[in-house]
Amino acid sequence: MAFSDVIIDSSFFYMFGIITVIALVFETVNKSYKFYVTHFLDSSVDFAKFGKWAIVTGSTDGIGKAIAHELAKRRINIFLISRNLEKLTKVAEEIERAYKVETKILVFDFTNFDHSPSSGDPYNVISEAIKDLDVGIMVNNVGMPIGSVDVFHKSEKPGEALSKTISNLIHCNASSRVKMMELVLPSMITRKIGLIINISSLSAGFAFPVLNTYAATKRFDDTLSVSLAQEYKKHGVIIQSVQPGFVQTNMTRPLGSSTNLIYPTVTTYVHHMMKTIGKSDCTNGYWAHTISLWLTTILPEDITGRALFKYFMKVGKRLKSRNTK
Repeated sequence: MAFSDVIIDSSFFYMFGIITVIALVFETVNKSYKFYVTHFLDSSVDFAKFGKWAIVTGSTDGIGKAIAHELAKRRINIFLISRNLEKLTKVAEEIERAYKVETKILVFDFTNFDHSPSSGDPYNVISEAIKDLDVGIMVNNVGMPIGSVDVFHKSEKPGEALSKTISNLIHCNASSRVKMMELVLPSMITRKIGLIINISSLSAGFAFPVLNTYAATKRFDDTLSVSLAQEYKKHGVIIQSVQPGFVQTNMTRPLGSSTNLIYPTVTTYVHHMMKTIGKSDCTNGYWAHTISLWLTTILPEDITGRALFKYFMKVGKRLKSRNTK
């Protein structure tokens, strides 16, 4: 090889290295800018413009209840759907008293999904209840955890067959999103405006042993939301999946009661989440959870998988020990 060829080869690799560094710097700057805009600047979305009513499922506790309060602050009437009448009534009274808006409540069990010739579609109850309402916002928050914190074939709810536990989980966490969007999308398309928020989970972002079926339902939510967001953007409908990490709710109570930077209260989480609406088809809702996801996905999947498996098996043993006392 001639000396001139060596110089040419060296120049090529030098230029390749320079271009690579520039690309990495550009990507880092772009990602940092998007992170800042998404999480620290207020959303430009005017929530009140979508319509007079917002439907919030799973709205008697946790994130759903906090979202209902946030929307009511913006002078939007709230339709609360959950399965506990006493809690629904209490939350509705709280919202009406605090924000002077209208509320409606409906008792509905989202594990009820099966169609039968005698009773028809169980979601007809919801369809009938909202048919005369100007529904501009739909928040699909309802969700349920796995039965027992254990490996898949032992994850049934106590006193229940595994197949029933898994079926209920899928219908509540995933099928409900499809059915509720089926009910509200036609009117939103007609009016050429609407907002649908599907509450997913950070667990959807990677392999999640022990919480396997739960994480799988949440990945379904993400795929559905992002796909439909592309379909209906031209109709003026915003569809966004939100992936919370651990937030202090009844569902995450076994993980501890002390809040910290990555384990916020629902009020803190939802305050940050509202800033992200309309900025991306899928967000984590809270800047600390976005960073947590980045750090988790940097590591090899085998390492995170083993760590999560060990951690949640310990949680499961602790819960079983507590329940047998």
